[in-house]
Amino acid sequence: MARSVSLVVILIVTITSCVVSGAIQTSEQQLNGSKLPIFYFHGLAGAATQAENLRANLTAEGRVFHALTFCENECSLRPLREQVQLAITQISSIVSQSKATFADGYMFVGISQGALLARAVIEEWDDHNVRAFISLAGPQNGLFYGPQATDFTCLDILATIYGPQVIDATLFNFSMYTSADYSGKLQRALNDLVLNPELQNQYAVFDLLYSPVREMWLAGNPFLAAASNINSCTPSDKDCAKAKQRRRSNFLKLHAAHFFGSPQDDFIAPWQSSILGHYTDVGTTEQIETSFSSFKVLTMQQTPEYKQDTYGLKTLAARGGIFLHEAPNVGHSCWIHDYTTFDGKLDCKFQPVYDQYVYPVLRFPFCG
Repeated sequence: MARSVSLVVILIVTITSCVVSGAIQTSEQQLNGSKLPIFYFHGLAGAATQAENLRANLTAEGRVFHALTFCENECSLRPLREQVQLAITQISSIVSQSKATFADGYMFVGISQGALLARAVIEEWDDHNVRAFISLAGPQNGLFYGPQATDFTCLDILATIYGPQVIDATLFNFSMYTSADYSGKLQRALNDLVLNPELQNQYAVFDLLYSPVREMWLAGNPFLAAASNINSCTPSDKDCAKAKQRRRSNFLKLHAAHFFGSPQDDFIAPWQSSILGHYTDVGTTEQIETSFSSFKVLTMQQTPEYKQDTYGLKTLAARGGIFLHEAPNVGHSCWIHDYTTFDGKLDCKFQPVYDQYVYPVLRFPFCG
């Protein structure tokens, strides 16, 4: 058996007896799932062309596949709230031009930033007909570089390669820090940037960052907080409360959601964010540095987002529709193409990863 550990939360299902919205799925429904059209969301600084391997595999068997082009390359650095609306506009246009093709619904597949963006589109789009959602190495609970050993690799890549490319040195100068600062000092400095209200919702990269100083972070109304439905609403703000209820209802239109992550991911920190975990919180920014070693990763079931069912995770799990997949030895982008990790220690090939982990879910999206 393949070691893709599908942790089917609350309700165990099998490939021949699947659950959709509380009902046992028939063989005909399973087959329909295997024919659902697919919309693909690329990652940060990515483009639709990077989905060519997925396209080739799926269109070879007659599957309808659309790699979205609404905000490619440098455009993908723009605030994610803007990108959500651009995505809805493009998908709506595609669907309206071929209503029969999409009459039974469709699937969303997203990689990295695109996976978080796809979930936000599901929540914000009242008229969506997304039946299944597949998140590949998506920072679903944001990025925070904690004491977990794999996080140091991710932080080094951010500090020396990726960060200087996407964050202007006038905003944050990574060259001022060395690897000796990776145990809290650099994280604290980055957190100060994340908490800056003038930068919130201004750049995609800041939308991806999670602050463990939770109350201060939420006060800035970050994109990620709204996506997880944990944004603060004052008692008098009825529109805010209605928006949260609407996002939750839209998420619960899903029949199934699959979240894939790998301990060998060299971009997502903690890698468990891809399977809906995140680090514990602290009370002050100072504690990021002074109590750095005390950070622990919470599993999905331990997070407030799940316990409080903020956007419907617990409810969908109770219906048998949440699937968490931990796949070993998959570098960050290997879900869509051959990929060698930045440290050169892992040479990952796309096709075996696709065959073992991704294709079975694309074929039977309502099963574990």
